[in-house]
Amino acid sequence: MTAKREVVYDGSLRKFSTRYLGRAWTPADARPLTVIAETEHRLGMSLPPELSAFHHQLGSCKELLNAHNAISTLEELEIADGYLFIAEEEQNIVSWAIPLQQPNHTDPIVWQRVNDLACAWYSEEQGAIEFFRTMLDWTFGIEHSSTG
Repeated sequence: MTAKREVVYDGSLRKFSTRYLGRAWTPADARPLTVIAETEHRLGMSLPPELSAFHHQLGSCKELLNAHNAISTLEELEIADGYLFIAEEEQNIVSWAIPLQQPNHTDPIVWQRVNDLACAWYSEEQGAIEFFRTMLDWTFGIEHSSTG
């Protein structure tokens, strides 16, 4: 677990506010690195770098986090059954999570489950950032492209 680290990203996450909300990114959209470190301490693990970058840049932007399906805030992130839960479908029928044991920890593949008795998991075949982009493109009625 990392107590202090810089989140490195290419700046593309700030474009989410323009793409989906029609406004420029502001510092009020972000979460401080200290809160990310507190979350990592609470969870007992380092967040994958891309998920950390997402929350560092957009973790306070409620218009995106709760646009339709809910992207978990840092406070809502939880670990259960070997997964880090990162989002919930609006009616809590589906959960999305990242398996804790993945070879690609930079932007790990998101998995979904239907929250029924079987709770079978299925791969979304996308990393967290691309998954969030796909979900928000659908929510805001934007034709999806992986470069967006």
